[in-house]
Amino acid sequence: MSLFQQMRSWFGPPARQREWNFEALLRSGVERWNHWRVQHPQAAPHLAGIDLTGQHLPGINLSGANLTLATFNEANLSGADLRGAILFNSGFSEANLSGANLSGADLRSANLPYVQLSRARLTSANLQGGNLFLARMNGVEAARVILIECNLGEVQLQEANLREATLKDAYLRGSNLSGANFSGALMQDCCLREAVCIGTDFGRANLSEANFNRSLLKGVNFDRAFLRGARLDETVLEAPRHLRMEQIKMMETLYKAKPDLELRLRMESECPQLLQKNELEPNRP
Repeated sequence: MSLFQQMRSWFGPPARQREWNFEALLRSGVERWNHWRVQHPQAAPHLAGIDLTGQHLPGINLSGANLTLATFNEANLSGADLRGAILFNSGFSEANLSGANLSGADLRSANLPYVQLSRARLTSANLQGGNLFLARMNGVEAARVILIECNLGEVQLQEANLREATLKDAYLRGSNLSGANFSGALMQDCCLREAVCIGTDFGRANLSEANFNRSLLKGVNFDRAFLRGARLDETVLEAPRHLRMEQIKMMETLYKAKPDLELRLRMESECPQLLQKNELEPNRP
C-alpha cells in the first residue's frame, strides 16, 4: 500500500468526495451503484470497515475502492470487479468470488477461508499473510500473485496459473495442485506436505528448502527447477519430467521415497549412495 493509500484509509475520502454517501449508494443495489460508477469514473469510493455479510452483489464494480477491514463473509461477489481495490485485513469467509477480477488488489492479511475463487483473476494481487484455508481456486488466473506466508492448506488449485508467483514460506499442506502452472515461481521454504501434484509444472521454479514429504508427484515438470535442500521423505515420484540427477543430488532428504522403476534404475546407476542413505523403496502397486 502506498503512503497516499494509507493516508486515504486513515482520513477518509478527499474533500470533493465527501458529499457522496458511498454506503447508501452501495446498499441501493448493484444496478444503481454500477450506473453511478460509470457516471463518476474518477471517484474512489471510501468504504473502509463496511459490513456486507451475506449480501447478494454479483457483478458489482468495486474497482479501486478502499475496503480496508471490510466484511464480506458469505457474500455473493461472483463476477465482481475488484481490480486495484484496497482490501487490507478484510474478511471473505465462505464468500463466493468465482469469476471475480481482483487483479492488483491489496489483500494483505485478508481472511478468506472456504472462499470460492474458481476462475477468478488475481494477477499481481498481494495476499501476503492471508488465510485461504480450504479455498476453491480451480482455474484461477494468478500470474505474479504475492502469497508470502499465506495459509493455503488443503486448497483446490487444479489447472490454476501461478506463473512467476511469490510463495515464499507459504503453507500448502494437503493441497491439490494437479495441472497447475508454477513455472518461474518463488517457492522457497514452502510447505507442500501431502500435496497432490499430478501434471503440475514447476519448471524454473525456486523450490529450495521446500517440503514435499508424503506428497504425490506424478508427471510433474521439474525442468530447471532449483531443488537445493528440498525434502521428499516418503514421497511418490512417478514419471517425473526433466528431473536431472544433479537436481536429485541437491535435495536434502529422500528418506523412504518411492521413485518409479525408471527413476530408481537411474539412481542405482548414477548415485547408488542415495538409495542406501535414504532407504528408498520402489513404487509398487
